Amino acid sequence: MNISKSDILDPESSDAAVKLALAETHVIQETKAYLESHGVILSSFSARGRSETIILVKNIPYGTTAEQLREIFGAHGELQRVLVPPAGTLAVIDFVHADEARRAFRALAYRRLGNSVIYLEKGPHGMFQSTSATPEVANGVVPVAIEDRHMEDDANTDITNGKTLYVKNIAFSTSSERFAQPFRHLPDFTFARLQTKPDPKRPGARLSTGYGFVGFNAIEAARKALKGMHGFVLDGHTLSVKFAGRGAEEQEKKGGREKAKTTKMLVKNVPFEATRKDIHGLFRCVVPLSNPIANC
Repeated sequence: MNISKSDILDPESSDAAVKLALAETHVIQETKAYLESHGVILSSFSARGRSETIILVKNIPYGTTAEQLREIFGAHGELQRVLVPPAGTLAVIDFVHADEARRAFRALAYRRLGNSVIYLEKGPHGMFQSTSATPEVANGVVPVAIEDRHMEDDANTDITNGKTLYVKNIAFSTSSERFAQPFRHLPDFTFARLQTKPDPKRPGARLSTGYGFVGFNAIEAARKALKGMHGFVLDGHTLSVKFAGRGAEEQEKKGGREKAKTTKMLVKNVPFEATRKDIHGLFRCVVPLSNPIANC
């Protein structure tokens, strides 16, 4: 960030808090970008399910390298990947075998590393994008594919119950299993159905139509999924997500007419000691304000 320690720690600095907030935002965005570039599905962190092979390592000393962590955790089993974002806010350790991950968790929890004590946490289920078309096998049981249960008969799914999302702009190369993957870890998920049609060139085969439906047990869960998954990039295509059937109608009716577009933003939870100058400095790095006094 090109900010010296004296700028942040100097009690005479008038915008130290602003610089610290900008630095934190930079670190968060940098970490997110790094994890996404290595196949991490960020929305999986809101899932309740926990992985048996992925360990999140927190409170690691700044400057800790992936090689150091690989040496420490690799002594307890075979590792599939080790991720350490540039800011070193946390690390991701992915074991090949669940029993080895459990052994490492018990042995290394609260271990001292450098000048810190590391904290371990099980990573979320479905954290990484699948690179194989073959479903993962856990305890010798092959999970039933989503399409086997929900895609044979379109009439079996009620899309007018307000709990179903309509997803379009799906890549034609995306398979049914691949389409279901980013949704199935969300709370109250029930099904994901990719719409297909018969392939005229290959009898018995089917082609994707580029859209599908995702269902949930509760309307609130569907609403949260829409907010989190709209704009999600899957196989190079940005998904467009909206309510299907009655849910779309209720969303349009809610609040009466559509809100007018505005250039103003409401900022809440501002510290009492914050000044207009602080708020202006915080947002100035994003877009220049034409009238800082009026807009702040």
